[in-house]
Amino acid sequence: MKNDIEPKFKVLIESLDNRNVLDKTVFIFMSDHGHISIKHDEAYCINDKKMNQIIKPTFTNPYFYGAKNFDCFAGLNGGMAQIYFKYSDDWKRPDEYETIGECNSAKQRLFAILESIDESRMSEDGELENAVSFVLVRDYWNPNPNDGEERNAPYRVYNGEMDENGLPILKSLESLVDDELWNEYVQPIERVRKFHHENRSGDIVLIANTKDGYYFDHLLQYSTHGSLLPNDSWLPFVIAGIPIVEDSRINRINIDNPEGISLVDIAPTIFKILGLTVPIHFDGLPRLEVNIN
Repeated sequence: MKNDIEPKFKVLIESLDNRNVLDKTVFIFMSDHGHISIKHDEAYCINDKKMNQIIKPTFTNPYFYGAKNFDCFAGLNGGMAQIYFKYSDDWKRPDEYETIGECNSAKQRLFAILESIDESRMSEDGELENAVSFVLVRDYWNPNPNDGEERNAPYRVYNGEMDENGLPILKSLESLVDDELWNEYVQPIERVRKFHHENRSGDIVLIANTKDGYYFDHLLQYSTHGSLLPNDSWLPFVIAGIPIVEDSRINRINIDNPEGISLVDIAPTIFKILGLTVPIHFDGLPRLEVNIN
């Protein structure tokens, strides 16, 4: 910050002043995500090569390798891995495949993936031993009626147990309320439900043990993001500038739960500060109002 950002910001300030627009400029400092330290060590980085060894049937990342013959792939996103599996021989739109609860091939694929994950987590030399803190699975066999289509089945917690019928025993997110690590996360239940999406989020979500330095990535890193830990969750939002009158008050608005402020609220908040109309298609809400000359 001191050696790179501040000198550049000084140049920006001087340039705005020379153009006589400094007194009309509002500065907003923000970030799109936090960051956490992880271990810069191959043993702690779960990459594509390791996932190919872990997950059976065949896993690969088609975007990196152009593969066509695979059963599932994963989006490796630092603190999480979103795993998507096939329902038949080809990828299909949700309205084109059999319902998952009735499709034996889909069940078999999901079970095979979960068994591979379990084997790696439980084995002393497994790549996922100590690397995964929680496994979330879409509950396709007991979907919430309020969720509508089966593809909207909510996430449940999977602990490696099967029932007498060979189905995975899935527990609610609320079952983790007494878990020490889960309670270190920032609003985990609310945020898991927010990233749940009919088409975009995975069939299985692996939450990495980032607290101990593990992470999912294609390359070795020194830090990462995408976890639910505090340093990765809270973001700076700083407003400054001559147009903000000295005696003005920055008021929080539209906040029933102050901790419920989300990244999607930033754009509408900026629109509100600048006196612009917030587009109706924005997902978030303006959270601040500021008096500006």
